[in-house]
Amino acid sequence: MHKFVMTADIEKMYRQILIHQEHRNYQRILCRDSPEKELLHFQLNTVTYGTTSAPFQATRGLQELANISGAKHPQASQVIAQDFYVDDLITGPHSISICQEIQREVTMILQSAGMTLHKWCANSPQLIG
Repeated sequence: MHKFVMTADIEKMYRQILIHQEHRNYQRILCRDSPEKELLHFQLNTVTYGTTSAPFQATRGLQELANISGAKHPQASQVIAQDFYVDDLITGPHSISICQEIQREVTMILQSAGMTLHKWCANSPQLIG
């Protein structure tokens, strides 16, 4: 059991993950206001919530971030690789100082990919704020 526990959420995670240019044609929306009007074409550029592959794409993106940052930030990389459930971080280091270090490093690594952690919760006031 962990002495300290903290959680956070990646804000709008799916909207932060760009789809490769070659694959964007498979994410199109066609619509029109009435049968007389011309079709409007929209192409989605980010992972779309509700699609079958969205959780995999999000999780795979986090795994890649963990791999890329592993040499420089091994502890934070391990947290990213093992302590996320899709966009929710749930982790529990054994000391306040390790918690704070993980907060800083995981936040920095995710920000490098345009992702922001928010809704932090913890069982110690020293970890919030």
